[in-house]
Amino acid sequence: MIKIYLSRASSSSCRKARTWLINHQIPFKEIDINKTSEIPKKDFLHILSLTEAGLDDVIAKKSDIYKKLNIDFGDITLSEIHSLVNEHRALIKRPIIVDETHLQIGFNDDGIRQFIPRKYRTTQNSLFEQNLSENLYN
Repeated sequence: MIKIYLSRASSSSCRKARTWLINHQIPFKEIDINKTSEIPKKDFLHILSLTEAGLDDVIAKKSDIYKKLNIDFGDITLSEIHSLVNEHRALIKRPIIVDETHLQIGFNDDGIRQFIPRKYRTTQNSLFEQNLSENLYN
């Protein structure tokens, strides 16, 4: 199941990602990080496990709260980081779109296509190739 962690109130990237999933009829669970009681530690660790650069991919270093806290994340444990993220939701980038094996942070029209089920992508590719060959020979 695809989960999308977002902030519906303020982020155009969040709105674009949500709209894209809806328009492509891809089922997902929406988690508004400003309204949920917490991001479960298991989910947070799963997100980190799919990143290329770990916390650097997830933490919003340009956010006011990051600057205000002035914390060296290399000096604290993952449990402490998880607690900080739950206390200060603005610390994480949004949207975060994740399933069992895929992750996208932020909205990227090309990158989000990885969440289209393989069966559907295969059908789309076949139709594209068919249209391409018909156009080449007509």
